[in-house]
Amino acid sequence: MRATTRVALYNKSGEKVFAFYENERSKKTGVMVGGVPVVKPEKILPMCESALQELMGDLRKRISKIVKKTDVKL
Repeated sequence: MRATTRVALYNKSGEKVFAFYENERSKKTGVMVGGVPVVKPEKILPMCESALQELMGDLRKRISKIVKKTDVKL
C-alpha cells in the first residue's frame, strides 16, 4: 500500500513558491496477482494507516528543510 501527497505553496500574487510530491509505502505488504491485491478488506485499512504514518513522519523531517530553503528565496 502506498500513500502519496503533493504540497504546494503559492504567494499572494499567485506565483508558485514551491511544490513537491512525497510518497511512502506501508510497513505491511499484501499478495498481488496481476497488479490486483488479493487481500481481505479488513486487512487493507491497517495497511493504509501504516503508509499514512510513514508519510507523515517523513514529511515532518522534510518540510522544515524546504521551509528554510524557501525563506532564503523570499
